[in-house]
Amino acid sequence: MPICKALLKYGQSSFMVEVMEYCAPDVRFTRETYYLEWLNPKYNIIMEATPFSAETILKMSEKHPRSQKIAVHDLQSSTKIIYSIRHAALALNFNRHTTISYLASGTPYLGRYLFQRVDNFDPLPVNASSSYLEIEAS
Repeated sequence: MPICKALLKYGQSSFMVEVMEYCAPDVRFTRETYYLEWLNPKYNIIMEATPFSAETILKMSEKHPRSQKIAVHDLQSSTKIIYSIRHAALALNFNRHTTISYLASGTPYLGRYLFQRVDNFDPLPVNASSSYLEIEAS
């Protein structure tokens, strides 16, 4: 990326981050686009501010190098689903620390959901409306 090369070449002290304007959340993309057009910054690749889609956010989180994959076994329905630890916590409506605790203990959450680490998992294309991959069902 051009910005990375420039940071290496000129050093971090040659750049600055500045808040241009405080605005309401519902107009932030309009205002950001305004400043991109007005200032025409050299290192911006995309010149229009837009929110990330759910699909893009999911792809970024799944490809994150520190994203740990776990299998969530639903003992009632006999299904196994692959999640990131964060997405498992969101799907089951608790925080990731709870997921990590149950993963370490080996006991099922609510007597129903058993967590297991998944090694060498290469994510497949994911439907934009879901945050998991269903691997098998009975």
